[in-house]
Amino acid sequence: MKKYSGLEILTDPAAGNHIVKVCHDAATRAEAVTYYIEKGLSNEEAVIVIARPELRKAVIALMEMQGLNVPLLKEQGKLKFFDAEFLLSNLLVKDEVDLNAFQKFIGVPIQTAKRKYGKVRAFGEMVDVLWKTGRNDTALQLEDLWNQLLQSHQFSLLHTYSVENLDPNNYEESLELICRCHTHHISAQKHDPSDFTIGEAMSDIFGIAWNRVMKKIITQKNSIQMPPVA
Repeated sequence: MKKYSGLEILTDPAAGNHIVKVCHDAATRAEAVTYYIEKGLSNEEAVIVIARPELRKAVIALMEMQGLNVPLLKEQGKLKFFDAEFLLSNLLVKDEVDLNAFQKFIGVPIQTAKRKYGKVRAFGEMVDVLWKTGRNDTALQLEDLWNQLLQSHQFSLLHTYSVENLDPNNYEESLELICRCHTHHISAQKHDPSDFTIGEAMSDIFGIAWNRVMKKIITQKNSIQMPPVA
C-alpha cells in the first residue's frame, strides 16, 4: 500500500477520496483547510466549504493574504460557503439525518457544481460539531451518507476532527470509529502548536492510540487485498 504525505493527499485528491485530519488547534485546521481549498481552485475545481463562522473567517483571511479574490470566486460560483450549524439544523430530525434533506442541501449543490466545473472538492465541519456535542452515532450516520454521495457523485472530501472533542480516556475507540469512515488519514503533526489544548503527556497518549489504529486498519486492508492461498 502506497503511503502519502498529508500535503500530497490535500494537494491532488482523487475523486472518491474521503480524507480526515485530526487537529490539535484552530490554527492548524484553518491552515490545512485553506491549503486544500487553494489547491482545488488552482486546479480549476469548484470548492464547497461547510464550516462554523470562526473557521470561515480564518480561512477567508488566509485566502486573501494569498491574494485570492474571495468575493469574485463566490460570485462565479466556484467557491461556496455554508454554515455548518445552520445546515445541521436543516438536516437533523430527532438527531437523525433526514435523507431527503441531505440530498437537497448537500447532494444538489455538489451535483450543480460538478456539472458546471467538472471537478469538485468539499470540506465539511458538521461531523466535528456533532462529535463535540456527544452525538457520535449521528456523526457516523452522516459520514456514511457522505460516503454514499462520494460514490455516486465522484468528488473529494476533507473532514477535520478536534482532538479536544475526543475522550482522552478512550482515544483508540474514537479514532477507530472515525478513521474507518475515511479512505485517507492525516494525524496531528508534531510541530502543531498544541500546548494550550492538551499537555505533552496527553499528546503522547494520542499518538500511541493513533498509531495502533492505523496499524490495525492497514493490516486489515492488506489482508483483504491478499489473494487467496491455493
